[in-house]
Order: sequence, then C-alpha cells, then structure tokens
Amino acid sequence: MTEQPTESHLLSAYDLRWKNYRGQYKTCRIEFSEEAVHDLRVTARRLLAVLDIARALAPHPRIKKVRRVLNDMIEELDELRDVQVMLVEISENLDALPELKVFQKSLKKREAKLLRSAYKHIKQNGLSEMSARIKKIRESLVELEAKADAFESQLLEVMDNAYASAEQAYGQVDAALPSSIHRLRLKFKKFRYLVEIIHPYVNGYPLEYMERMHNYQGMMGNIQDAEVFLTSFAEYTDEHGEKAGKERVAGFYRQRLQVLIADFMENKGEFSIFWNQTKQFVKADKNETIRDTPRHRSGSRGPKVRGGQPAAPDRQGKGKNKKDRTGIVGVGDPTEPDPEQSHGADDGNSGDPRETA
Repeated sequence: MTEQPTESHLLSAYDLRWKNYRGQYKTCRIEFSEEAVHDLRVTARRLLAVLDIARALAPHPRIKKVRRVLNDMIEELDELRDVQVMLVEISENLDALPELKVFQKSLKKREAKLLRSAYKHIKQNGLSEMSARIKKIRESLVELEAKADAFESQLLEVMDNAYASAEQAYGQVDAALPSSIHRLRLKFKKFRYLVEIIHPYVNGYPLEYMERMHNYQGMMGNIQDAEVFLTSFAEYTDEHGEKAGKERVAGFYRQRLQVLIADFMENKGEFSIFWNQTKQFVKADKNETIRDTPRHRSGSRGPKVRGGQPAAPDRQGKGKNKKDRTGIVGVGDPTEPDPEQSHGADDGNSGDPRETA
C-alpha cells in the first residue's frame, strides 16, 4: 500500500473549493455585483467538479443533495449572467451600433428584476445544512484515501471517463452547427476542472496545459456568447417590432460569429493533447500546488466577446468592465439539470430545456 500525504491533493482541492464557494456566497449576500455573480457561479462549478470525483469514488445520497443545491443556485443566476454579459458587450459597441440603445434599456430593466430575485434567493438560503453534508463527504474521502492503490486507479478512471465524454463531443463538432461546439464546451469545461484537481497525481503532466485549456475553452465561450446575443436580440426585436437597424446589428454579430467559429475550427485539434489515457499514476508530492487558471486573462484567440470568461475564482482581482456592473448592497448527474447550460440557442440535445453558460 502506498503511503499517502497527510493532506492529499484531493483533500486540499476539496477544502479549497468549499472555502472559496462559502466565501463567495457570503460576499454575494453583501454585494451582489456582476463580478460577484460570475465568481459565485465559477466557485460552484469547481465545487461540483470535486463532488463529481467524490461521487465516483463513493456514491452517497448526501452528495446528490449537495449537487442539487449547487445546481439550483447556478440555475437561479443563469439568465442574470447572460444579461450582464450582453450589457458589457453593448457598452463596448454602442458608439458603432447606436441601434443597440433600446435593447440596452430593455436589458437593464431585466437585469434589475433578476438581481432582486437572485439576491432574495441568496439571502433566504444559508449554508449550515450544506456545511454538515460537506463535512461528512470529506470524512468518506479520508477513509477512501487510506486504500491508496484502489483510490488512485479510481481517480484515473474518473479522468479517462471525462476525457472520453469530451472526445465524443469533439468528434461531433460541425462548423455549420454552433450547438455542436457548445456541447463540446460543456464537456470540456468539466474535464478541465477535473484536470485542475487530479493533475498532481499524474507523472509529468505539463503545467502549461492549464493556460492552454483556459484559452481553448475561451474560444468556445466566445462563440456561445455571440450566439446568445444574436438570439436574444432577435427575440427582442420580434417581440417589440423594432425594425430600425435590426439587420445592421444582426449582420455585425453574424459576421463576428463566423470569424469566431473559423478561428476555433482552425485550432480545435489542440484538444487531443490535453489527456493521455495511458498515463500512469505516481505518488503525489504533497508540496506541489493545485493549479487553477488565473482570472481575466485575455489569451483566448479570436475577437473578444466575453467579459472575464472563462475564469478561476481562487484569485481576487478587479474586473475589466467594472463601470458597467450593477450591484445591490446588502461531471454531472444525467438526471439533474446541467449547471453549465446557457440561455442561448437550443442545441436540441442539451439534456436540459434551457442552456446556460
């Protein structure tokens, strides 16, 4: 039996992600800004990733209950996040496309309504019950790690399964179907979060892949945000009969979408380098640091659409579009909604009636 470090990488990642989520949840109860909403959603997804590992190693009903709470919270913030990203996008292009002014006004009204609803949800729901379950789940992981050989092989299987799921979506990517890129993004995001947790157990995993995966996901995220914007703008103009400048605005974003898709298709083959299913586990160095990608990097190729996506919540920093933010002071279960779906165009195969980013 291999001797494990007193504080293993998995337990350290588990503790860090719970600490970050708990801290960001408390922050949102005081200041419900665009940046706080973004960071809360990301910390929730990263906590879900480590819970997916726990569920694969030792399935228990309490894990499903915690995941359900996190999924519900993310779902509550989905539309708000999309509206805030669109408002940032409009603020950057309003001079060139003044026709967006009326759409901006409508989105600001929606944002205010969604902020009130989401803020009420956060204020009315505490973390005491979840905290007790998180503690019990951690205890089960400690027991599992005592069985080193079985534990490490199970971790490898979790990674292989996540990669295989993303690889299947990768094989279905079609430039003519942006929804196929969206499906890959959802699978890849889960895979990437798992790599951040498990990579210290893998001999010689290149740390530069963290940045490259961040950028790879960012290219797909830009495409999804452009899709969401086009769909939302079309729905608004159809509902309100706004004809002035409709085609000019739509044409601008359709062209941008095509550029983003072309750029991704040119670079999509990078996917194949991020995981080798023949890698062998080795004893982790307990002094090695769990790596998360930094926030607000602009390394993604192609024209920028998103504000600070994708991003890691573990490092604090000022967001790029802070002046546009509104504030109020004060590897998933197939039977559950996917917290990473987006309100954009329906891909017809999302597993959830709505798509949220």
